Parts: sequence; C-alpha cells; structure tokens
Amino acid sequence: MPGYSLNKLLAHLKLWYALFCHPVRDPSPSVERHIADRWRGSFMMAKVPSLSLRNDSVNSVLKSSVYILIGLFLLMTHKSVAQQQQDSVSSTRVKKEKAIYDGFTPSAVRIGVSVSDLVKTISDPEATYYSFQADVPIRQYMLVVDYGRAKLDLLNNQTEQPDKNFSYSSQGSFFRAGIEANLLKDKKKNNNDASGNVIFFGLKYARSQLKDQVSFQPSGNDDNGNTNNIYNISKITERNDRYSSWWIEMNAGVKVSVFENVYLGYTLRYKFLRQANSQSPLVPYKIPGFGNGDSQSAFGFDYYIYYRIPFRK
Repeated sequence: MPGYSLNKLLAHLKLWYALFCHPVRDPSPSVERHIADRWRGSFMMAKVPSLSLRNDSVNSVLKSSVYILIGLFLLMTHKSVAQQQQDSVSSTRVKKEKAIYDGFTPSAVRIGVSVSDLVKTISDPEATYYSFQADVPIRQYMLVVDYGRAKLDLLNNQTEQPDKNFSYSSQGSFFRAGIEANLLKDKKKNNNDASGNVIFFGLKYARSQLKDQVSFQPSGNDDNGNTNNIYNISKITERNDRYSSWWIEMNAGVKVSVFENVYLGYTLRYKFLRQANSQSPLVPYKIPGFGNGDSQSAFGFDYYIYYRIPFRK
C-alpha cells in the first residue's frame, strides 16, 4: 500500500483490538477520542446502507399514513362544510318564515266556492244560489270576505190551492266580512300559522240587499166553488224596491289541504241581531245569506272547496 506503512497498520490493529476485543481499562482522553473518531465513524459508515433501506420503508409507510390522514381530514372538512351550509339554509328558511310570521305581510290568498249553494241550485229548480269566499292569512289570523247572490221564482200550484193565484220573485246579494283565528298549532313551525291547515273561530258583519214582489189574485169563487161576481176583486201586488238587512255572525270550521294548494272545508254559522230597513210592509220570503225573512236569528252550514294562491315560495 503506497503511503501506508507497516507501523500504521499495526497501530490500527491494536486500536481495533483494544476497542472491540480487549479494550483498555483506563484509556487516556486522547486515546478514547481518537478511537471514537477513527473507528466508530468507520463503523457507522459501514451501517449506512442497511439504515438507508430501513429509512426508505419507513418513509413509504409515513407517506401512506400522511395521505390517509389528509384524505380523512378533507372528508371530515367536506362533511362539516356541507352540514354548515345545510344548517345555514335551514336557519335562513326558519328565520324567513319567522320574519313572515312575525310581520303582517300576507303570504297567500285562498279563494273558495260554496258547494252547498251549487247543490241547492241543482236540486231546486225555482232557486239559484252561488257564493264565494276569500281569506288572507296574516300570522294566526285570517281576513275573510264572502259574496253571494240568490234568486227565487215561486209560482202557485193550482192543484193544491185552486182558489188562489199568486207568484213571488226576489233577487239580491249579500256580503260578509270579518276576522277568524286559527286554533290549530303547526308543530313544525311551532306557531298557529293560518296559511296551512286550520281550525278556526271568528266573527263577521254581514249585510244583504234585495228587491222582491208578490202578486195575489183571488179567484172570486165561494166555498162551494161557485163564481161570486158581487165583489170585483182586482189583483193585489206588493213589492220591495230596496230591502236592506244586516246581522252579526259567529263562525267555526276547518280548512284542510287535500292536494297541493287545494283545500276542502266547512263553516258552521250562527246569525243573530238581525236588523232591517224597508218602506214596504212586505216581509221577504228569503233573505240572501241569512235565511227566512221572518226570523231574527238562524243557523247556517256551508261546504267549500278552495284554491290557494301563494304570494311567495
């Protein structure tokens, strides 16, 4: 070996022996430092390949673990963001519904037609009835308006009353206006919002106007059916050119959704405190929206079908 003497080789072998086979009991600090610098450094260098292989495996496992942790973190973050967005949408919707409910802005209008009046019109050839109703929900209340018309044409049945010949006709209209309160609580909204299904109670003011006429012509026959010409009895006619009547109503009923924006419902009515204004002694046979003209109070029932028109989604 050029540049490497026999004395240096022997010195190195002695150090090897002293370090690994029979180390010096009390080496001097300089010898110990020399041994550490020359031999332990060489020994560690000899172990580098195996340590490198081992580090590659560890690095591979660490990289896989890091990727897995990053994937789990991203998945959890995505779910958290999605949940926050859903909560935000739900919170916004609840706040919007609450703002609408807490305010006085109507959300929809329901328009209905009385099925009861249509049935009476079909079943009675001498009468024509129809009426409509509209309600506007505001919080737990409903502003309700009714309008309807009625027409009667009654003729005497000669077979039942051969000694009398009379006819009666009338036509008029009515309207009702009032407020109704919803008594049914919406569990989802946690309030008594009247824009959905309702069980209601309310008060209304009602007014009716009509004109009617009755004509009566005695036959002039006596009790035995003989003609009596002693008295020339002319035809008697009485009329109301303008008959007005008003009253108060207590209402109760339900409105239930059967399809989207389609509702069915009924209303029970108690009508009382009726007042009238007329210049004629003739008492109407029927008062539109009320009932018999000679009554001061009456009960009523109406069955409705409604369609709801929303103002907003």
